[in-house]
Amino acid sequence: MRVVVRYMRDTAEDIDDWLEAMAEGDPIRRAQAELCFGQLAEFLRQLGGPPHGSLQEPGVRPLTYWWDFHPDLWVRFCVEDEPRRRFGLFGERTRRITIL
Repeated sequence: MRVVVRYMRDTAEDIDDWLEAMAEGDPIRRAQAELCFGQLAEFLRQLGGPPHGSLQEPGVRPLTYWWDFHPDLWVRFCVEDEPRRRFGLFGERTRRITIL
């Protein structure tokens, strides 16, 4: 299964606010926070779904989860499997994970 991880555009400001709060004005701490946050997408891609300990929001579609990624940072994301194409019975399926 192919896994694609993406961020919603609306998250850009929240992400930048979190990075600034972690950095406390120090450019080295900012770079470390950016590295940490950059690993989030790769970790979810490799895992291919919700990490152990994530909490599913009941009654929400697509399946949506909250995960305590870092102290003081809960990440909300959804997981969607694309339906098989009409003639793609043997093709690779795609799972999309969107960080909300």
